Amino acid sequence: MKEKDKLIKLSSQVIDLAIKARRMIVTVESCTGGLVAKSLTDIPGSSSAFSHGIVTYSNSAKMTILNIKKTALKEHSAVSEQIAIMMAKNALNENLSHVSVAITGIAGPTGASNNKPIGMVWLAWSYYKENQIVIDTQLCYFDGDRNKVRLESTMMALTGLEKRLKKLHSV
Repeated sequence: MKEKDKLIKLSSQVIDLAIKARRMIVTVESCTGGLVAKSLTDIPGSSSAFSHGIVTYSNSAKMTILNIKKTALKEHSAVSEQIAIMMAKNALNENLSHVSVAITGIAGPTGASNNKPIGMVWLAWSYYKENQIVIDTQLCYFDGDRNKVRLESTMMALTGLEKRLKKLHSV
């Protein structure tokens, strides 16, 4: 199965699960530049399960749109578990969305450092369970060029959404 077909199938499964679980999704993306939101909204009927997408590519956008403090970005850097958590949590809004996914990473070909190589991506998922916010994170290292890193990050984000929506649907 081609990558595009896998992406469509996974996106469709996520939308179907969100509809069944009666949950609205919000995406918060940096290195993927909106690819997760695009993938979900490519699915007919996605408006029943997709609230909105936020692309906060710059640190200024993260601070302004998501209320992430400059000190947090300076202390942890944009590509960190802490910032991914803040992105996912701060985008979640019970009135608009019930499940979020956030992605921050280094897609390349520039921006890498000794401890943060190209392909390093942090993902965070947040959702409401029994009136509490639950947050899960995952660190990934993807091989390949910029497009490959962005595609793999998107697939991982969708796979994580699918996993969490299955849990929420069974509740």
